[in-house]
Amino acid sequence: MLAPFLSCLLSLAPAQLPGPTLFGSDVAANELGEIDRATAAWTTIGPQGVGFAINGLAYDPRNDRLYGIAPNDQRLYLLDMDTGAATPIGASGATGFANANALAYDALNSLMYSADLNTNTLFRVDPATSTGIPVGVIQGAADIEGLGYDPERNLLYGLDDRDDRIVRIHPRFVTTAHVVDLPQGFLWRGLDYDTEQNVLWATTVNPGGLYRVDPLVPSVTFVGVPRGFVQGVSFADRPGLRLEAGPLVAGAPGMLRCSNGNSGDPIRFVGSLTGGGPTLTQRFGAVWLTLPFLELGTVPTDAGGVASLGGPIPASLSGSPVWFQAGGMVSGQFERSNGLAAMIL
Repeated sequence: MLAPFLSCLLSLAPAQLPGPTLFGSDVAANELGEIDRATAAWTTIGPQGVGFAINGLAYDPRNDRLYGIAPNDQRLYLLDMDTGAATPIGASGATGFANANALAYDALNSLMYSADLNTNTLFRVDPATSTGIPVGVIQGAADIEGLGYDPERNLLYGLDDRDDRIVRIHPRFVTTAHVVDLPQGFLWRGLDYDTEQNVLWATTVNPGGLYRVDPLVPSVTFVGVPRGFVQGVSFADRPGLRLEAGPLVAGAPGMLRCSNGNSGDPIRFVGSLTGGGPTLTQRFGAVWLTLPFLELGTVPTDAGGVASLGGPIPASLSGSPVWFQAGGMVSGQFERSNGLAAMIL
C-alpha cells in the first residue's frame, strides 16, 4: 500500500468556491462582468453604480480584492466581485493624473501601477488612499492603455496603443522592450496577465474583441467578442480553500489545516505519495493529486471556516516528498485546487 499523507477536499457546490476569473469593465454600460477565456462570452455581474467609466482593473491576490481606476475623478474604486458595485477610495483627484486608464497589481512586491496618457508617466498608486506616486516618463512607448504583471518572472507588461504592440516596462527605470506586435487598425484598451495559463489577455473596443497573447512564443490569437466596450480586464486567481501544514517530522504528530471554508463544511483529508505537482507552490488551478489515495478522516470547519487534523506521521515517510492539495468535490470530480509541496523530515 502506498504510504499516505494528504490532500484536502471539500464537498461544495461550485458557486461556493471562487475560482480563476477574467473580469471585465464595460465602459459603455458601466457594468462589471466575467469573460469566458475559451469563448470570450460575457456574463454580467452587475452595475458599478458610478456615473462614469471605470477604465482599468487590477486584482490583489493577497487580499482577494478587485480594484478599478476612473480617470474622470482620478481615484481608485474597490469593486464587489459578486455584485459589481464600486466604492470610491480616497478623495477625488488623489492620483494627480488626469488620464490614467491602465492598472496592474504587482503581487510579488505589493505595488500597484498605472500609466497616464497625457504625460506618458508610469506611476504607483496607494490602494488605501488612491495617492499617485510618479515613477518616471515611459521611454520608447506611448499611449499605454493597459498594464499586466507577471509575478512568476517579475515582469510588467504594457499595451502600447500608439504602435499596436505589447512591451515590457522596467518598473524602476521606465525603459521598454518590444514583446509582440498586435493586429493593426483597432483601439487597444485592456491588458492583464493570466497566472494560471501564463498568457496575457488584451481587449479592443468598437469593435470589441478578446485576444490571447503568449508573450514567450510570442503569438496573438483572437478569441471572440465579449462586448463592444470592454476597456478594463483583470485576471483574478481567487483563493478557494487554503492548505497549510505544520512542522512535518516522521514519527511525530503533525498538523494539517484547511482554511477559508464555510462554517460547518465537511473537509475530507486524504493523501498519497503518487501525486505529481509543479515546482511552483501555492498555485491555484488544476488538480495535481493522482489516485490511489487513502482517506485519513473528515473534519467539519469551525465558525471561522477552519478544519484541522492532527496525528502521528508514519516513520516510513522520513525523507519522502509529499504533495499537499486543497480543492472541492463536485459530482465525484475534483473541482479547483490549491496546493503545496513539502518534504517529511
